[in-house]
Amino acid sequence: MKLIAVATIVALASAFLAQAQDNTRCPTISSCPCTGHAAGLVCGINLPDLRCINGDVYQCNSNGKTCNFGPRASCQDCGELSC
Repeated sequence: MKLIAVATIVALASAFLAQAQDNTRCPTISSCPCTGHAAGLVCGINLPDLRCINGDVYQCNSNGKTCNFGPRASCQDCGELSC
């Protein structure tokens, strides 16, 4: 019984640490959907949804979550990752 409790605690701690690491790589999980885009970086102006901010850069992830890395000069200037 103690072995099961220890295994459960270790599993929960591992899951918590993995989530904490994801949050350090992704400062803000966004509600801006990346529907129709492959995984990777994209400027918000290229995502046709009102929840997307035009001057921000987003990471579209294969797990369905979108990360907002905030404003990027090239996204603001020309709507692309680089001008």
